[in-house]
Amino acid sequence: AVCLPLAELSDAKVKKLFRKVKKLNYPSISADALAHLTYFGWNDAGSNQKFIIKEVDGQLVGIHGRFTPSSKKGICHFCHHQREVGLFTVEVKMKGNAMNYRTLANYVCTDNTACNQQIMDTANLDDFIRYVSM
Repeated sequence: AVCLPLAELSDAKVKKLFRKVKKLNYPSISADALAHLTYFGWNDAGSNQKFIIKEVDGQLVGIHGRFTPSSKKGICHFCHHQREVGLFTVEVKMKGNAMNYRTLANYVCTDNTACNQQIMDTANLDDFIRYVSM
């Protein structure tokens, strides 16, 4: 698997990445554990949201969106393995037009840790993050 370790994540950094999220609940993670992750992701079952933090093009980026678990196994868009997946839908506000939104949705692993361990190429994950954080 490809592992491009994340820098240390402080509470302040995480909160800054998700400024607009009220009641942000995320698991604590040690710097040692972060060193073995390509991205830091978690699911908030209470709000049906998935959150992902990853460094893309030298910048730490946080994205979040609706996560709808599927009852079937499928191929994850990020790690390309067949696993328990769900539909990860991220809404993006277009610059310049207050009424213009676009949505990007893909099936991704429900289990962020397992996904991380199987990523061989971060191109799809990086492209997804670039698209929704433009």
